[in-house]
Amino acid sequence: MFRRIQLSGSKQFKILIPGTFFVLGFLFLLYYIFLSNLPGGKHFGVTFFGFLSLWFFLCGLLQWLKENNRLPAPAKKIFRFGGYLFGLWLISFFLFCGLIHFHSTSRELPDADYLVILGAGLNGETPSLTLYERLVAGLNYLQEHPDLPVIVTGGQGPGETIPEAEAMQKFLTASGIDKERILTENKATSTMENFVYTAELLQNMGVRQPIKINFVTSDFHILRSQMLAERNGFVAGSISSPTPYYLVPSCLVREYFALAKSFIFDR
Repeated sequence: MFRRIQLSGSKQFKILIPGTFFVLGFLFLLYYIFLSNLPGGKHFGVTFFGFLSLWFFLCGLLQWLKENNRLPAPAKKIFRFGGYLFGLWLISFFLFCGLIHFHSTSRELPDADYLVILGAGLNGETPSLTLYERLVAGLNYLQEHPDLPVIVTGGQGPGETIPEAEAMQKFLTASGIDKERILTENKATSTMENFVYTAELLQNMGVRQPIKINFVTSDFHILRSQMLAERNGFVAGSISSPTPYYLVPSCLVREYFALAKSFIFDR
């Protein structure tokens, strides 16, 4: 009887591990489909979860073959190596998430010369939810500092019918901010360009460095924005806006790779 219980447990184990992989693959697939149907289109942070679902489905299949002695020895080594690589990436990702969390709160300068609101995508002419949260945070700050000028920065991307800066200006003026307080930078297509073109705009106006700014962006985006602002000569403080909870995983994945790219290439 003891032998039969052991065998039953062994069979359950052989089903449990592949089954766990298949369940995870299915959950990531559902999340990918959910993100794909949100306004704003697909970006790498969305597509990644499609690849991740395929990865777990493949792991489930390979684990099932392995448990049933149907996986060739070379394939076992490749499977094991792939698992190690994924584990190392996962460790680095969680360390990154800790770093992002540490930098996610506002650290504003008390004597900034300008407020800068970073763009974050439109649905046609309507601010995306991420951009809306940034605009609300910026609006609240401008109402508390009625003499502070603001720069809205962002160009026109795929699926957008006007530049982001134009939509941001419309939002602020409709919310009671004097149009004379608003400067627009409508060429940028990346965070690096947000600060490059904002610096050019102010230099063309005769503003001398160092220029003190408080920039408004999403909580997950502050670390990279701070780095790029300083690389472009700004003395920068930050104002954090919240990220909708259901977008946090995709935003963190996208930011993980974007930070690595900016650290190396955005000079």
